[in-house]
Amino acid sequence: MRTLSRKQRNQLSAMCSLATDTLADVARNLPNATVVETPHGPLIHIRNGGKILGVAHMDSVMWKRPTWRRYRYPDRVDWFLDCPQLDDRLGVWGLLNGLSIFNPPPFDILLTDSEEIGQSTAQYFETEIPYNWMFELDRAGDDCVLYEYEDRDTLDLMFSEGWEVGWGSFSDICYLGQLGIKGINFGIGYYEQHTERCFADIHETLGQLERVAYFLRNYHEVEMPHIEKPYVSSHVSDSYHVNDMGDDCQTCGREMANMWGFCPWCGSPVSDFPYNDDLDRYTFDAWEGGRG
Repeated sequence: MRTLSRKQRNQLSAMCSLATDTLADVARNLPNATVVETPHGPLIHIRNGGKILGVAHMDSVMWKRPTWRRYRYPDRVDWFLDCPQLDDRLGVWGLLNGLSIFNPPPFDILLTDSEEIGQSTAQYFETEIPYNWMFELDRAGDDCVLYEYEDRDTLDLMFSEGWEVGWGSFSDICYLGQLGIKGINFGIGYYEQHTERCFADIHETLGQLERVAYFLRNYHEVEMPHIEKPYVSSHVSDSYHVNDMGDDCQTCGREMANMWGFCPWCGSPVSDFPYNDDLDRYTFDAWEGGRG
């Protein structure tokens, strides 16, 4: 039965209650933590001797006291946690505490700041460690998203492991293409993020963490190289090129070739939405926003 003890629930509540600066102070004092102070906040790299890098961000868009709800079903008791800090404190908790419940292989951790304003401190991360691939726990629901790391081989891998691959707008790993490895953002069971109604289904969260741990055990030794490119989400079609505008972003100044209405580097919205007649079968309802 997937559930959390009272101690674990209190631990997660405490994680959600901490101010971002306080959480950063706690993280920087963890064993093997290296802190880089950046113009947009701290970047904390925790070495655990792993070949995989796990990522989550410490900042959130609003604060509300965490509250728990319990529901009894015929076969189980399910807990729900309510607070907008779940995006992405649930991911931070998952990396630091939650995944260990399911005995994954060792993995290193990268905790970032300022993701919610499109200035993730992940952009300042540099390392000589040859990671095989990376993952993030910063997504609603129970699917995953690949951002610019999407290609046919990676899609086939995720489908073969039973993962639904969705569409996502932006997260920290979008800034880490320079590492030359694939990145996956896994859903962890929170919903209605960026609102006061945000909640997490803990039964689903634990199920997702169990799936991620299983994936880590199976593939932590597998190298997944990647050639850096701007983010294009187009797995719904066979085309990986929407347009080739070549304009520069007015926010970060980087080239925005092949984008979907926002800068693939910093996430800033773009006034002119690119459209390709060859892709008119694509449902642009998803463009309104991803789940992380």
